[in-house]
Amino acid sequence: MKAKLLHPTLNASVHLILTEEEAIALKAIAGYGAANFVRVFCSILGKSHLKTYEQGIAELFKNINTIDTQLEKINKARQIFNAD
Repeated sequence: MKAKLLHPTLNASVHLILTEEEAIALKAIAGYGAANFVRVFCSILGKSHLKTYEQGIAELFKNINTIDTQLEKINKARQIFNAD
């Protein structure tokens, strides 16, 4: 019987903690969209710098767009806290 070779995989994630100000700034940068970011970046520094990262950039910008939900929660909490 022929042995089957296993191909192990490694999945990793990075958790980033942002201050409210950092989250707002990141959302503002991502607000232009991944395609526009890549286009402008490549026009200034050349396409070779980002070519292998384009898919990751698209995923990153998609995830950044979820920051709105967290910022809304922060604003609601602030309103409740300051409601006197």
